[in-house]
Amino acid sequence: MGQTLTAERESSQAEVVTMIEADATLSRIADEFTQRPSEALTIVTQHGRPALAVLPWEYYESLMETLEIMGDEEAMAAIRRFQRGTASREEIKTYSLEQIKQELGV
Repeated sequence: MGQTLTAERESSQAEVVTMIEADATLSRIADEFTQRPSEALTIVTQHGRPALAVLPWEYYESLMETLEIMGDEEAMAAIRRFQRGTASREEIKTYSLEQIKQELGV
């Protein structure tokens, strides 16, 4: 059906389908995302050029959260200080396993 293209993300394979194929096979694409979530990316082409990227909802949410953090100058500055080892003790929060379980409701 679709061809395969190496995506720029972690050398995973992205399926490439035309707009017509995507319209006819969107249910199959969603099922494949469930079966192989680590490789789930489909590029939809229109007139031979990439037009859409279809990815699992969880990846979309993760991407949006990452963009939100990257857009927060204070958060990024704190991350850089942590990476350099210059973050203050107040900036480094630690949690016990029990606290994490309670927060997650497990």
